[in-house]
Amino acid sequence: MLELTYTAWDLQCFARDLGWRGPPFRWDEARRPLLRAELDAAFFHLYAIGRDDVEYIMGTFPIVARKDQAAWGEYRTHRLILEAYDAMAKAAQGGVAYHSPLDPAIGPSLHPPLNIPHAEAAAFARPWPHRSTARTAWDARVTQGLRAEVCPQRRG
Repeated sequence: MLELTYTAWDLQCFARDLGWRGPPFRWDEARRPLLRAELDAAFFHLYAIGRDDVEYIMGTFPIVARKDQAAWGEYRTHRLILEAYDAMAKAAQGGVAYHSPLDPAIGPSLHPPLNIPHAEAAAFARPWPHRSTARTAWDARVTQGLRAEVCPQRRG
C-alpha cells in the first residue's frame, strides 16, 4: 500500500507513521496495477470472499473492463486480481506465507539512498544567486529527507 501512495515528499510523515524511513517510491506505470491487484486480492481474502464471489464482483465493473479491453485486449484487472487471489489461496492452503512475485518486492525509490558523510552539515549548494548563509525554505525541503526526525510528534 505504501508504494502506491508514497510517491512524493508531501507524504513523508504518513510514510514515517508506517515505519518507512526511505525516500518516496517511483511512480511505475507497469508495476502499479500489479500492486493494486495484490492489495485487492488480500482484501478479498481478509473478508473471506470466495473465488466465485470474486469473479462475480469483478464482473460488476463494466467501465474498468471496457477500458482494460481497449488498452490490453483483455480484462487485465480481473486476471491480475484472480492470479494474486489464487496465489494467496495456494500459500494459505500450504500453510506458508504469501510472497509477492514482484521483483524487487519493494520498488525503487525516487532517489537512491544518499551516502554522503555529514550531509546535513554540508547540506546542498543554494541556487545562484542566493548567497545567504541563512537557512532557506528550499534548503529545508531538500534536506528534509536527510534528517532523522522531520515529522511532528503525534499526540493522543
